[in-house]
Amino acid sequence: MAHAVEPEYTTTGLNHRKLLMWVFLGSDCLFFGALIA
Repeated sequence: MAHAVEPEYTTTGLNHRKLLMWVFLGSDCLFFGALIA
């Protein structure tokens, strides 16, 4: 029987991968917003 993977949470309560994805998307938006402006 496979073990269930317990999610690891940071002090913010978010998963590491989810936090990294949001940081990447935010920096992408800022970069292209500055590039277009």
